[in-house]
Amino acid sequence: MSADPLAVEGRRSSAGAGEPRGLAPQAVVQGVADPPPKPWGFWATLAWGLAAFGVTLLVQYAVILGWAMRHPQLDIGDVWRNGSLLAAILIISTPIQIGIFVAAARLARYPVAAYFGLNLPRRRDVAIGIACLATLLAAFEVLAAALGESDVTSRGFAEVYRAARAGDPAPFAWLTIAAVLFAPAGEEIMFRGFLLRGWARSRRAAVPAVLATALIWALMHVQYDWLPMLQVFSIGVLFGWLRQRSGSTTLTILLHALTNLGAMVESALRVEWLG
Repeated sequence: MSADPLAVEGRRSSAGAGEPRGLAPQAVVQGVADPPPKPWGFWATLAWGLAAFGVTLLVQYAVILGWAMRHPQLDIGDVWRNGSLLAAILIISTPIQIGIFVAAARLARYPVAAYFGLNLPRRRDVAIGIACLATLLAAFEVLAAALGESDVTSRGFAEVYRAARAGDPAPFAWLTIAAVLFAPAGEEIMFRGFLLRGWARSRRAAVPAVLATALIWALMHVQYDWLPMLQVFSIGVLFGWLRQRSGSTTLTILLHALTNLGAMVESALRVEWLG
């Protein structure tokens, strides 16, 4: 079987780290090294991903149902514009989703942090990631302007901000916490930490795995129009490449959080100063 590329990428140690990044530790008993653990294969990874998605979806529907029982005036069509409800959905469902993937990694007898790539990235990789992400977001803003669109990155957040501005600002504050902390951790661990780990089992499979995880990630953002979904797909490809290059999902979590934070700030500025 081919070596796991995500386990050998980024072998150079990050500053201050005692272990090479991305490497699975080997136990040594009486001078004999045990073979390193292997991640789940393609079909098992898919099955775990579907199971986690299904359970998470059920939890989210349960949250919506509970919210609707307490707020009979809730319009299901406005769920994506209800900051408090969105925050509750993310804050409750994300730890459950991550817990399923943690269980999967443990059942594979793989150290959880190593399986997900939760290690400190090198400063060079952080700089490259920020530069590439900024360039990509700027390119989409130019494309949006050329197509007569606007605020492609922050459009969804702007609607929530307008609703919060008209009443209690707490929903926007809670949504900011959920979008900047919970959503990046949950989505990156699922797509770049777990799915990409199981599907990029060889160098030949790496590119299809990056494209597949980016496409599925984009399709999950069905509340967006085609241009924001294309942007999500492009960001997914970038994050997948950075995960492969650096061996660190921590890096993509950081960049995802910065993207969402920037969208929240941009939406507030647009509403307050540009109407």
